[in-house]
Amino acid sequence: MSEQIDAHPGSPSSRPAHETFPSSSRLPSGVVTFLLSDVEGSTRLWEGDEGTMGAAIARHYELLDAAITLHGGVRPVEQGEGDSVVGVFARPSDAIAAALHAQRTFAHEPWPGGQVLRIRIALHTGEAQLRGNDYYVGRTVIRCARLRAVAHGGQTVLSGATRDLVADRLPDDADLRDLGSHRLKDLGAPERVWQLCHPDLADEFPPLRSLNAFANNLPTQLTSFVGRDAELAELRTVLEADRLVTLTGAGGSGKTRLAVHAAADVADRHPDGVRWVELAPVSSPDAVPYAVLRTFGFVEEEDRPPTQTLCEQLAASDALVVLDNAEHVLEPCAQLAQALLGAAPKLRILVTSREPLGVPGELTWRVPSLNDAAATRLFSERASQVRPGFQAEGREGAAVAQICRRLDGLPLAIELAAARVRMMPPARIAAALDDRFRLLTGGARTVLPRQQTLETSVAWSHDLLDDSERALLRRLSVFAGGFTLDAAEHVCTGDVVDRYAVLDLLTHLVDKSLVQADVDDPEGRYRLLETIRFFAGARLAESGESDRIRERHRDFFLALAERAEPELVKADGLAWLDRLQRDWDNLSAAADWCESTAAHGPFLRLVTALTLFFELRSHLAAGGRWFARALSHDDGPSALRARALWGASHVALYGGDMEALGRYAPAALAMAEEIGDEAATCRALNTNGLAAMWLGHEVEGGRAAMVRSAALGRKLKDNWALCDGLKLTTISWIIQDDYVGLAPVLADFKAVSEALGNRFFMAWYHTTLGWAAMHQGDFTLAEQEMELALAEDKELGEPPPPGSWSPSWARSRPRPAATTLPSPGWCPSWGGRPPPATSSGRPGRCRRSPGS
Repeated sequence: MSEQIDAHPGSPSSRPAHETFPSSSRLPSGVVTFLLSDVEGSTRLWEGDEGTMGAAIARHYELLDAAITLHGGVRPVEQGEGDSVVGVFARPSDAIAAALHAQRTFAHEPWPGGQVLRIRIALHTGEAQLRGNDYYVGRTVIRCARLRAVAHGGQTVLSGATRDLVADRLPDDADLRDLGSHRLKDLGAPERVWQLCHPDLADEFPPLRSLNAFANNLPTQLTSFVGRDAELAELRTVLEADRLVTLTGAGGSGKTRLAVHAAADVADRHPDGVRWVELAPVSSPDAVPYAVLRTFGFVEEEDRPPTQTLCEQLAASDALVVLDNAEHVLEPCAQLAQALLGAAPKLRILVTSREPLGVPGELTWRVPSLNDAAATRLFSERASQVRPGFQAEGREGAAVAQICRRLDGLPLAIELAAARVRMMPPARIAAALDDRFRLLTGGARTVLPRQQTLETSVAWSHDLLDDSERALLRRLSVFAGGFTLDAAEHVCTGDVVDRYAVLDLLTHLVDKSLVQADVDDPEGRYRLLETIRFFAGARLAESGESDRIRERHRDFFLALAERAEPELVKADGLAWLDRLQRDWDNLSAAADWCESTAAHGPFLRLVTALTLFFELRSHLAAGGRWFARALSHDDGPSALRARALWGASHVALYGGDMEALGRYAPAALAMAEEIGDEAATCRALNTNGLAAMWLGHEVEGGRAAMVRSAALGRKLKDNWALCDGLKLTTISWIIQDDYVGLAPVLADFKAVSEALGNRFFMAWYHTTLGWAAMHQGDFTLAEQEMELALAEDKELGEPPPPGSWSPSWARSRPRPAATTLPSPGWCPSWGGRPPPATSSGRPGRCRRSPGS
């Protein structure tokens, strides 16, 4: 167990000398009950009086040792960190008796120096995993630690598993209180939590420190939410009465922030969860349903409209869908909302937009400005973050009130103004802002609406930047969905922006609330609020730099895709897949720019480099569309076009587009052989071989092509192509139920896959070995290999779809009769699921990647 909760670094690293630990041979295994405890507020207690705390902690260990031992529990050697204690019990009733004994003893103990130690205890029952026979690891002990983390000092909580086992075997006068369902830290599954109650114990505690108990992907909020209590109360009522609610208002009026908290406020009403769909990066109307599809984790299907897939998948769902920043894609949002609400009677939709969708049954709810008190509080809280100790009192209080009124109580404008407190007093801010409003009042009438008021505040903040900061801000507007420092340095430099100054300039923009920093992202990513991005984009267009900066943006992400391409097949391929996924919106923007500027070569290079990314991250429908667009312009035979044709056929293969596969695969092989490109020939032979088996039912001919591909891959030292050729060759033997022929190919495939370090290939190896074992009647081996395949599957982030292989399926499925003909409906997927045949008798759609 690695979790340490509230442990002080100065606490003793070893247990007191008087402690005795049971021998490792006595540690129970199998299903056990864990008791985990720690001291609430131990850091504060250690800092207060280390000597007294040392004596108290020693006594704390004595009392817990006695409680655990008295009730038949044992303690693993050195398990637990700091002041945490781990006890293990064969019987859950003994564990709850020990927990009660410990809490009663602690409550009456005369602690040294008047210290009061309050421990929080968690009990959880499950399968125990011993490491070296003296240390517990695994999900059960970790889950118990997470459960402990939500409790308070003096409180004992039980998981639902433990409660079910002890409900009728509680100590005298003890009872259990249902605290409800809670999602524990870093764990998706909710846990029913119960509190141990007894007349001798404290009974009332604050709410558990748990995450939301219902499935959601609501964005994390790093700052306080100010002044919207009345609005939240009203929205709670509105969202119960109406199924489609649209929050409208000017940019920066707080629509998004209010929607986040309103969705969280009503999450308990929706057992199927809350799904947040960020539409700001969506540039094409056709992409709206795909954005919702990805948010729910559904697979894109080439021959079915995404709206139809959503309607079918969500028909029985009781969920809340939040569509954020919909103003630039109103029509597709309106069509999607109407379709979903008609197909799913329990579904509800919350929208944020600058104008209503215009759908029958829609309730439009305009987000009001903050009142004077709330606006002043917001300014003060944000100002204190950049100038600790700031208080809006006296003259500064009057200036703050003036600023908030002049900014119409718009949260974003207030936050931008508050960010300047570090550089100038509120009176100067008010004066500067006042000058700009007088200028705008004397201009066109169209500048008076709230939207233009926000633009004025953004323009004012922009005017306070120096030339280098302004240039960087406008150039950053080309990024969609965020960016890294490296990307900013490559794309945004030149003229007044020196590459080595980008970090400092970016820091200034973050400090001035014009750029948002994602502190939790391991890469260190940044983004512009959408209002700021629109404003900066307009400045970029005015500067005459737009084409040059967008070309740099395209070139950077083209280089990223080409740098990632050879890494995707190696041991660290997952990290590169994640990097590309985080920049999916930027890659999409680069592709759109290529197409709009007729940059045919870069477009073809980009989509070709992303071939395996399309497959392994299930962007198969998008990849198919990109390849179709990129290949529509033909400059004649070339190595690049041959590889692109192979990429298109590869994506079609795994996307189940048989028509495209039959068109692209032969063209790729013909062109590769025509120009003498052995690398392209090697890969094209793979897709042609499988196409021959699937579309032509020519198993021997298909196998010959794949054997030739593997030989070329070995010659060229293209280990991915070699592995792919061997993998597809295994399919030909499986189709013929020839496990003698399969064995040497599978052994070769395993050796090359291990050398390459490609876990996707290893998942396929275990899948194939399990399939072969099952068909040969060795169900024990089949179950073992399927377990390994599913474990790899899960860690790779590709959960198998319903109906896929499972160990229980292997145990229960009778061995099929041997056949010498290809099964018309068989198609490899994660776990080897055989999907149904199409009406033509040809292989059905492969909805999951087989893991190349």
